[in-house]
Amino acid sequence: MKNLILACFIVINIGLFSCSSTEYFVYKEKVGITQVMPSGVKFVDEVIGTGAKPTDRCIVNVNMKIVLEDGFVYVDTEDSGQPFSFQIGLNEVIPGVEEALTTMKVGGKRKIIVPPDLAFGDKGVPGKIRPDETVTVYIVLLDVRHGRYNSHI
Repeated sequence: MKNLILACFIVINIGLFSCSSTEYFVYKEKVGITQVMPSGVKFVDEVIGTGAKPTDRCIVNVNMKIVLEDGFVYVDTEDSGQPFSFQIGLNEVIPGVEEALTTMKVGGKRKIIVPPDLAFGDKGVPGKIRPDETVTVYIVLLDVRHGRYNSHI
């Protein structure tokens, strides 16, 4: 019995020392609560999807609205009627959006708050997005698939 208790104590302590809270993220499938990823990306699920989850190199099809701090809508694919397709892992969207998509499922709808270093960075987009600006992205994951794609943006 003492050996079992000692073994459990060692396993627990090794686990505590080998893994800090910034090295992993535990996603909670709950609507309406703010979750914070280790990178600082925050999100709130408005709808939990029930379909497939994106994986590295898959192609996702999304409706996405990017809103700047002053309320200006930079992109709105739903309004334009043209969803946006991109391949995960190729840096085709801002890193914070790609990171937050990894825990979504098809049919999910999420509000993502992306810090500047995972959005448009210290350069911004000249004439459109100020340097070091936090952006809010509203996203709906429409489809996940493999193969070639055509980007609409």
